[in-house]
Amino acid sequence: MLATLKNKSARVAVKVIKKRPMKEHRIVEERNVLKMAGECPFLCPGLAAFQTPAHAFFVMPHVSGGNLSDILKKEHCLDRHKVKFMSAEMVCGIQFLHRHGIIHRDLKPDNILFERNGHVKIADFGVVATNIFAGETTTGVIGSRIYMAPEVILNQAYGPAADWWSFGSVNYEMLSGRHPFFTGQEKELYNDCVTTMEPRYPRSFAAVTHDFLSKLLTKDPKVRLGVNGDIRGHPFYSGIDWKNLEAKKIPPPYQPRVSYGDLTSECREESLSFLNDSNTSEYTENIPGLSFTSHKWRD
Repeated sequence: MLATLKNKSARVAVKVIKKRPMKEHRIVEERNVLKMAGECPFLCPGLAAFQTPAHAFFVMPHVSGGNLSDILKKEHCLDRHKVKFMSAEMVCGIQFLHRHGIIHRDLKPDNILFERNGHVKIADFGVVATNIFAGETTTGVIGSRIYMAPEVILNQAYGPAADWWSFGSVNYEMLSGRHPFFTGQEKELYNDCVTTMEPRYPRSFAAVTHDFLSKLLTKDPKVRLGVNGDIRGHPFYSGIDWKNLEAKKIPPPYQPRVSYGDLTSECREESLSFLNDSNTSEYTENIPGLSFTSHKWRD
């Protein structure tokens, strides 16, 4: 939901999570990643976190440029110049997470947000895996099925390479307007396609684009681009000045269509009735150390 503080004009997004005994560790992990995300310009950071007996609340910036899913619905697909820039900013965000032992596990267009000026923000850290360093792995069929890597679908142990498969799927979709595998099939048939068949690449793809995507969408996670080889050095990113990109000194080639009214209309005061419902949760334990306030929000 969108909200404002009475002493601040800027809108914020507030995520409300019902506490459950088996989900407390996920809330804590999401809180930790949100707090850390402020160190990377291409991740959606947490501004604050607090709790009531039954709910946890995460306050984040309102990223007003929409998400990639909405853009693809309007544009169908994007030209390579735009994709290269968006994709490069995603690389910076993903590599930051992986350096800190974090696998996102749900990279998809819905979770790729855009600032008003067109810069990327990767969002939603609700199913992250943490402390995955130096060849360590995790398990669990977690994420959005049509972006899951084969090793995740097969319920095998996996590492950061799973994120690079999802990233490859998102790039394929941006460039072609469709998913690398037909998504209208039954779950079992779709899973079989992803784990045994190769994607079909449009003839319109340049050789460098085909090579880039095929190295991301390889079945073997050990040789997948991102964990094997220098992804920043791939010819797909030819011409990218990574230092200036990370400093956000390169103007984005895509400007989201943001309605001025959406930015200036006032928020109405509304009662959150679910907060007063004693039956909304049977779990009312305080989560130690959950609350924080970012200095960026205090200033």
